[in-house]
Amino acid sequence: MNDPLEPSPYDDFAWIYSKYWGPGAVALEMPALERLLLRDFPPGAKVLDVCCGSGQIAGRLIERGFSVTGVDSSQMMLMYAAENAPLGDFLLADARDFTLDHQCAAAISTFESLNHMPSLEDLRRLFACVHRALVPGGTFYFDLNTDEGLRARWNGEMTIHDEGRTWRIRLGYSPETWTGRMHITVSRGDAATPERAFDIFERHFPGDDVRRALAEAGFVEVRTFNSQRDLGLDAIGIDYYVCKKRA
Repeated sequence: MNDPLEPSPYDDFAWIYSKYWGPGAVALEMPALERLLLRDFPPGAKVLDVCCGSGQIAGRLIERGFSVTGVDSSQMMLMYAAENAPLGDFLLADARDFTLDHQCAAAISTFESLNHMPSLEDLRRLFACVHRALVPGGTFYFDLNTDEGLRARWNGEMTIHDEGRTWRIRLGYSPETWTGRMHITVSRGDAATPERAFDIFERHFPGDDVRRALAEAGFVEVRTFNSQRDLGLDAIGIDYYVCKKRA
């Protein structure tokens, strides 16, 4: 890993994400990954996992014989990634500002990771970094939660009790600002340990804006697949993008 960044808000989220979200990410993401990307690449191909989180997807790709480099800005996420994918190579870096010492045949970003970018400009910067990291003719695959998906999933509350801690998670989505907020509080139930609270945000990026940003970064042959209409998946409101770096 490179020199540590400033502490990430995702550090507080890493443990519960790795235990409760990561395994579900594999079940949700692998069918589309297999269909739209992986079958076109032989074992041994180098794959970049952008915003790799706790590394369960990276681990599955390594099991398939791919050589995986994961990039994430959360040191705690990468600690779990090293456990979940011990044969992976992981880089602590901002996905909007990183450089690899090699180029990859493919890059992926899964489980709505790119919805966590604060703005379209941040998404543009990330696309430029990914473009540099690919070999000529390399493929970039990613998914995005749509407005429909955020309306469907980013609402309600849940409580998780585990290892003496209570996690209270409240989800809300504002269609006026295209912004989803996950408010999380963590407590141990004793007066000596103060409650912690933090927020995780997702944003909807309209498809036309995403395609323009990809073109500006140099990507071509941009294809979009809707989770239900095109792929017949159960998940509502996820768009999958597949594009190329010019050969």
